[in-house]
Amino acid sequence: MQEHCYGKSNTMSSHIGSIADASQRVVTMLAEKEKKIAEITSCPAPCTDGCVSIKLQMGNNRVVQEETCPILGPNCAYGVALQRQIAQRLAELMTAKIGIPRRHVARFDRYIETIATKEATRWNSRGFLVLSGKTGCGKSYAAAWFVDRYLRSRIGNPYQSETWEWRAKAESAASGVMWSGAQSIVEDRSIATDVKRSSLLILDDLGKESELSSAQAIIRDVISKRYDSERPTIITTELTVSDIGVRYGRALAERVIGEAEDGGRFVTCGDLSLRLIDRNCAA
Repeated sequence: MQEHCYGKSNTMSSHIGSIADASQRVVTMLAEKEKKIAEITSCPAPCTDGCVSIKLQMGNNRVVQEETCPILGPNCAYGVALQRQIAQRLAELMTAKIGIPRRHVARFDRYIETIATKEATRWNSRGFLVLSGKTGCGKSYAAAWFVDRYLRSRIGNPYQSETWEWRAKAESAASGVMWSGAQSIVEDRSIATDVKRSSLLILDDLGKESELSSAQAIIRDVISKRYDSERPTIITTELTVSDIGVRYGRALAERVIGEAEDGGRFVTCGDLSLRLIDRNCAA
């Protein structure tokens, strides 16, 4: 009986020793991996997936593990390609799903700084951002540019996620954004209903809709509902503050301007003409 127990004890000790040896090999391999990853300070080679192959010794065997490249970023070969993929996908979502005119999205490859884009950058996504100015001063371009930044912020760090993850995040964010002209809102009841609920609304060309009292009532209702639900809204318009008061009533003007002062902004965009800039660039 004692010999039998002694045999079991030896067997158990042998198993424990084997487990300890295996654990030590794993610890050694992990330490080796961390060391090799830390030694990567420049792009090891052009890649297609943002990963590097780390060769490790596991006991008597050599193993290869794929790890996320530690210097992955917008300036490496894969990072440049990834940013191109993201820009292309966001452009598709903004034009096909959100409804942003292609001419605005096409300008993103050469950012144009204007009063409108600078103010859009400063906006904290609370209340209303009202961009007021003459045709061609960059109001709608700035609104579209903000949507691009908004979607990118919802993606997060694309270098630390799989392709399907950042694409899913972009599509989810885009589903809550609406771009609609004021005239479209008054012509289509379904649009008027949807824009009240969207997470982010760009109400383009306020004041270009019909002057009928029924049309203005629809616009007042949309803006009031978004004001009450505290949903961020960008409005582009050629109207001044006083024009808004005359056309839609003092109460709505005070709501819009009040919100613009309390977290939002009412911006007079100046006389810059993006159309003139485009013609000069093409010449």
